[in-house]
Amino acid sequence: MKHIYRKSQLKTITRIIFILVVLSLILVFVYSKYGSIGKALTDMFNFGDETDYGVLNLKAKKGFEIMVNDINNCIKSKDSDCGCEINMEGFTDTHSIKPDGHKISLLNIKDENEITIDDSDFKSLNCYITSNLMPKQTGASSSLRFDKGHPYITDLDTSDSELTNKFNIYKKGQELCWLPSTVKYETGNKIKKCQL
Repeated sequence: MKHIYRKSQLKTITRIIFILVVLSLILVFVYSKYGSIGKALTDMFNFGDETDYGVLNLKAKKGFEIMVNDINNCIKSKDSDCGCEINMEGFTDTHSIKPDGHKISLLNIKDENEITIDDSDFKSLNCYITSNLMPKQTGASSSLRFDKGHPYITDLDTSDSELTNKFNIYKKGQELCWLPSTVKYETGNKIKKCQL
């Protein structure tokens, strides 16, 4: 009877040692790859996404209000054939500005959805300026995006164009159009600023 009892204890101890060795190897692997158990769990199971999209949307809404104010100031200018500098801060890769000829909308485009955060009535901005400073209508799916480092307009004759000139909007008569980087720097630099 004593002999069976010791054999059973020996098997249990062997199993415990084996489990401890396996756990030790797993811990060594986790620490070498991730640096900590918490980071490993976050990375492996996608826990702890610390991006607060509510805060990002509030910043974008504030940026949109400033943008709308800048656009209104551009509209109020008595000048024509001039450029307006529009604030583009506060937007992230989860936001888009979509003009439709009647209004512009701030959209949350996270996970390929289009949820309107805010909008404002404008009867323009559904156009862009060509290299000869003439307005051209944008496509129905055109929008302003913020996921490439600079704001850019999608779907301009099947290509995207960044807004990297001194001014982002060009005023021609009473029409406001986006001023993309396809308008050469030299030409864009000669555009005068719209005065209030």
